[in-house]
Amino acid sequence: YGIYSYYSTTIDTLQNNKIKIENSSTAYGMYFCYYQNYTSSYGAKGPMYIANNEIIISNNSTAYGIYDNSGSSYSRLDFFHNSIYISNNTTAYGIRIYPYSSSYKYTLLNNNVYLNTSSTGYLLYFGSTSYMSTSYCTIKYNNYYKPSGTAYYGSSSYSSLSSWQSAYSQDLNSTNVNPSYVNPMLELIPTASLLCPVLSYVPKD
Repeated sequence: YGIYSYYSTTIDTLQNNKIKIENSSTAYGMYFCYYQNYTSSYGAKGPMYIANNEIIISNNSTAYGIYDNSGSSYSRLDFFHNSIYISNNTTAYGIRIYPYSSSYKYTLLNNNVYLNTSSTGYLLYFGSTSYMSTSYCTIKYNNYYKPSGTAYYGSSSYSSLSSWQSAYSQDLNSTNVNPSYVNPMLELIPTASLLCPVLSYVPKD
């Protein structure tokens, strides 16, 4: 685990972290579980602000860039401008989320997910397909890329970005662009096709 956040946390801001994992076991860049920033009665002033984090995983087993397992143990999580790169030879999950209530909506904007695996890659994966609609989360302006093999968006039912977009009206304006990185970090070479709206609440991308 790069960052492991378990029960009833009230982390207001989680930003500008650089996480790199190299191992032979299952790897999690960021792991969230159970009542993350649940309500003000727990002391949380709002959703957890998760922005501008860089996650790099290289392993020989299952890998998760961002893993959320909240489900009915409601959490409030917002993901902005995070960069995820996974290189392995087995199943890879870019962002795995589990929204559960329309009162605790998730937001995923302007994230960049690259899965370098010849096996199955879930660029975006839901803990339950029942909560993939705009009633439970807002997802748009992201970039997803997998150079080879089978890639799924949303769930195993959607093998293309266009079919996932049509089914749930999610990921509008999102793209499939091979990003040009300034090695060895995930800083992008300016690319016109990856321009996205500036977010006033993310002062620096």
